[in-house]
Amino acid sequence: MHTAFELKKTMFRAERNGVAVDPYALLDWDERDRLGVVIDRPVGALGAGLMILLAAAAFYDAPGKRRRSRPLYPEIYLFHAGGPWGTFIQFDFWPAHKEVFVARDPRDLLAAINNRGVTHLVLPHGHRQPTAHWFKEPEAAADRIKRCYVYDTDGGTVAGETVRLATDSEVVLRNYSRTLDIDDVVERMKQTDGIPLRLRPPSPEETRHMVEVTAVRATRESCKNHPTHLANKERVARALAGTELIESYREIPVRDALDMLPYRAEPLDARRPGVKT
Repeated sequence: MHTAFELKKTMFRAERNGVAVDPYALLDWDERDRLGVVIDRPVGALGAGLMILLAAAAFYDAPGKRRRSRPLYPEIYLFHAGGPWGTFIQFDFWPAHKEVFVARDPRDLLAAINNRGVTHLVLPHGHRQPTAHWFKEPEAAADRIKRCYVYDTDGGTVAGETVRLATDSEVVLRNYSRTLDIDDVVERMKQTDGIPLRLRPPSPEETRHMVEVTAVRATRESCKNHPTHLANKERVARALAGTELIESYREIPVRDALDMLPYRAEPLDARRPGVKT
């Protein structure tokens, strides 16, 4: 929950159709909203990093709540399609159940998204492919989801962009660099007092669990030679050297988003949840 102490709206710059806007206007966030981000390749969700951190800041600033003085983890969920694709604990996806591992099947993905009550959906750019989702799942999503955005996994420009987010804040940028170099984070976590007291669970057993889960995933999901990892590492390095980190997004209707959820390579079968064939 370090984001409760570190992130401020003023760290973000936002544009809609080339016009500067209040960053929170992109979200229309209220106290019950939840962000869901789909990731389909190693560290690909870094391409949506600013949207994730902006949503975390908006979560803490929800009117009528005192979430910064009585912090809790933000209501954000990362859906690993066919993954796992790297641990994002540095973006405050914690406890561990906030990272959801789903088959690369759009129907399973939508079921998981609906199950978590996601109101803001962010997914990687891809081609639309009409999908026969499970009965009434699309209607449930359309009834609840307020905003859908498409992002580029390498942090580049999305075709038909409608929104840009930017930052030059080192506080924001270190969440990227630490995700890319998660091994260093694990080593710090293992040290005595490596986790600040205000962020440490009161139970030593729970603290050990946090460190162990992060360490295991850091080892198993290492992907430092993957093109997406290299592309994000390069753009973060440029930003840390003094340029802004800029991400572009395209807002799309919910129906379009449901047809862009990542597919697995092989054909989908006709099984229904809970039915054995």
